[in-house]
Amino acid sequence: MPRANFRKFPKNFFTCVQCAAPWNPLNRPGDNLYTNSVLAIQPKTGKVVWHYQMTPGDPFDYDGVNEWVQAELTVDGTPRKVVMQANRNGFLYVVERATGNLLAANKFVKVTWADRVDMSTGRPVWSEETKAALEGKTVEVWPSLVGGKNWHPMSYSPLSKLIYVNTMAFGWEYPPLPVSEVSNLKPGDPHYGVKRPWRYLFDDPNGRGYLQAIDPLTGQSKWAVPFKSPNMAGTLVTAGGLVFTGRLTGEFMAVESSSGS
Repeated sequence: MPRANFRKFPKNFFTCVQCAAPWNPLNRPGDNLYTNSVLAIQPKTGKVVWHYQMTPGDPFDYDGVNEWVQAELTVDGTPRKVVMQANRNGFLYVVERATGNLLAANKFVKVTWADRVDMSTGRPVWSEETKAALEGKTVEVWPSLVGGKNWHPMSYSPLSKLIYVNTMAFGWEYPPLPVSEVSNLKPGDPHYGVKRPWRYLFDDPNGRGYLQAIDPLTGQSKWAVPFKSPNMAGTLVTAGGLVFTGRLTGEFMAVESSSGS
């Protein structure tokens, strides 16, 4: 059997780190370093080459531990080797593989917890809703704790230069518990720090989720197909111009990658 040519593979591998707990951050101030982050690690040494934290101090369970997709994109006229993620927090990130430099971070679903990502620092700019939540007030936040996208993997076509992904379009009511109730958690206690049951919020009951074709550098959709039940399923795009996925109601489906029809 011929030996594998490992020289074709990247020198680093990329891993994600889980969210902090309890979700309610009132008694865990600061960024909580490496939570909600991607780390580039040298396989031979275990050394962390770089890291990027998507949601510092995360109040809303946006752990974002789903896949990072490698690609080569032209950014400002320059070819770049990148990794991309449609994060649970509703932002689509494009990061340079070798350095960890943030190249793009745009909303791909409705997002109200942050106004934008500051490209000079890489940090989210918290919205008034998040500031109110950190004062212990009940707020309505998009996306919900389920995220704008969850575990189901997206796919990227180097032909169309688009990402194909099933997204979720709903928010939630976030009623944080007082810090006195979450400061002394014991084994077996719920780790949420948020009053339950929480209430989900829908702008459109017929569009609770979408199959979308998205430009990774802008977050803008070329097309979007709505579904009453969001598709918790991965996508596969082919060189023949088809996108395959599955519906939550049990059907396998195929659409044209250029139009979604």
